[in-house]
Amino acid sequence: MLQFLAQRGADAMIAYDLDRAVRDPRDLEDLIDAKVLYGFGVKSTTGSLRLDNDSDIAMARVLVAMANKSSADTARRVARASKQQAIEGRWHGGRAPYGYRMGDSTWGVTLLVDGRYQEGTTGRDVYESQEVH
Repeated sequence: MLQFLAQRGADAMIAYDLDRAVRDPRDLEDLIDAKVLYGFGVKSTTGSLRLDNDSDIAMARVLVAMANKSSADTARRVARASKQQAIEGRWHGGRAPYGYRMGDSTWGVTLLVDGRYQEGTTGRDVYESQEVH
């Protein structure tokens, strides 16, 4: 996008919000440098992305840094919860592993071994018996 703007492909970059335009402080600095060098406008529909003066740039830097920290905190919490669920042997979401099917449970998801496996059918036979591969 910056290359497109630098080649005068548009007069301005418009984003919904600051965090939709840039997620990383390095990306913001690249945007600031390109705006200064090539002179295109930068706006957001929510008003959170303005780079028209030093105060706007300083505020954008603070907001991006806080959004980056929030994202890192969330990633750490999700990774920790997934690890804890794995340690406890609990299902942590996604599609059922091959050879299992989803079952109903009041307290969460139950994985049930496909009955065909219990009868001694091979995985290949189960796969080939399905209508959609």
